[in-house]
Amino acid sequence: MASVSGLVQDDSGAPVAGAVVLMKNTEGLNAFGLGGEGPSTARSDEEGRWSFASVKPGKMRVTASAEGHVPRSPLDLRVSSGEELTGRVIILEAGGHTLSGTISDVGGGPVAGAVVSALRRQGFEKHTYSAAMSDDQGNYKIQLVSGEYSIAVTHSDYVKKSESVTLASAQTLDFSLAPAAAIYGTVVTTEGEPVADARVYAQGGLGKGSQWGGPGAASMVSADDKGAFVLRGLSSGRYQIKAAAKGFSSATDTEVELGIAESVTDVRVVVDKAHSISGFVVEDGNRKKAI
Repeated sequence: MASVSGLVQDDSGAPVAGAVVLMKNTEGLNAFGLGGEGPSTARSDEEGRWSFASVKPGKMRVTASAEGHVPRSPLDLRVSSGEELTGRVIILEAGGHTLSGTISDVGGGPVAGAVVSALRRQGFEKHTYSAAMSDDQGNYKIQLVSGEYSIAVTHSDYVKKSESVTLASAQTLDFSLAPAAAIYGTVVTTEGEPVADARVYAQGGLGKGSQWGGPGAASMVSADDKGAFVLRGLSSGRYQIKAAAKGFSSATDTEVELGIAESVTDVRVVVDKAHSISGFVVEDGNRKKAI
């Protein structure tokens, strides 16, 4: 594991307190910025300080948002195991439009602590993330520049919900969330040995949109050092689960059937020994010119 910390400041260098800082692992994203693991969030203190502990290695994009401010540019980081990255500064500028609303459950009650993340698409493989959190009354506010966004609401106890919006002025967008199911399991070899740090992929359910094609929703998490994993925020339905780690990959999917808000435990995802292929992409007729 690693840690990442820094400051949120405005363009005059003053600290910004209460900013929501979002860190997204960008490995495993498709060309539209979708997929991958869910984001982590933190809030800056009175001196603008923020931190993330127990960060898994990988490529990260860190952004922040605060009322009346938008991020100047995201931080793109590569985090190595055991590394302590400090002093990373996120600059916010005054401006943008307010997207606000209420997050509620299917019974109309407020959902506190939901993460509202905004993905702005700026051409092929260029994406900007911003985030806010709902308060005790389920209300949220997020400051965004004009553009087209995919707005996603996530909470460990509810099914993820997304909406597309074109923002050119202040706008209201409410969400109603359904209770979620969860899958608890372990990634093991064919000999029954746990596989540490495997990536676990689940596809299916009653959602729409997928990271790798086909019907249903897609979700990805990383297993811990003992191979254990938890897939949360799932809708009801049938899921196909696969896993991969260095030197291992699933030869067949593991199927799990979920009811509404059901938790299924002791799922074993088996991986076989696998090989990797690497190489170079070069220009046709000129093997020395890499693309």
